[in-house]
Amino acid sequence: MMRDPFGGRSLAGSGRGPRNGLANTRRPQPPVKVTGWTVAKFLDEVVERTRGFLPPERRDFADVRHWGLLKLSYGDPQIHYEVGVRKRTGRVEVGLHFEADHATNAALLQHFDDHVIPIKATLGERFEVEAWDRGWARIYTLVPVTRLDDDLADRTAELLSDAIDFLQPILEEVGGEPKP
Repeated sequence: MMRDPFGGRSLAGSGRGPRNGLANTRRPQPPVKVTGWTVAKFLDEVVERTRGFLPPERRDFADVRHWGLLKLSYGDPQIHYEVGVRKRTGRVEVGLHFEADHATNAALLQHFDDHVIPIKATLGERFEVEAWDRGWARIYTLVPVTRLDDDLADRTAELLSDAIDFLQPILEEVGGEPKP
């Protein structure tokens, strides 16, 4: 079992946020003060550190950064790993996103839903497999943060590389992305 680099509890699946594309009907929470690096610097560091944590055969990914998001893909950019910094809520999302057509997303969601027990056993109970917004789907976790810094960049890159190492072979089973 891979170690939990965050050592804490995720908010994924806690009922404290939007689920399955539905708006949160709870009272808005006050913004969280996130200090430290800029989001751009944080995401740049996560990319480089993730490459360092991955085995050589997994290091050749495409990466795109915009609006607090980092997307890594090995083929189809609609099927990608994502790190999203949500400064307003003080969370970082790490996950695998399916943002292709509805049929592809549904098939991938079903395939990964069939693997939910090993996903949670390997990556941790904090990981969720779910349908969400616009017919998309994702396997993800939310990590509470208050500071974007060297330590968080290392822990995020380690979590992302663990997710890639474990989830990419499952994705390749169904032809979701070409092998690197």
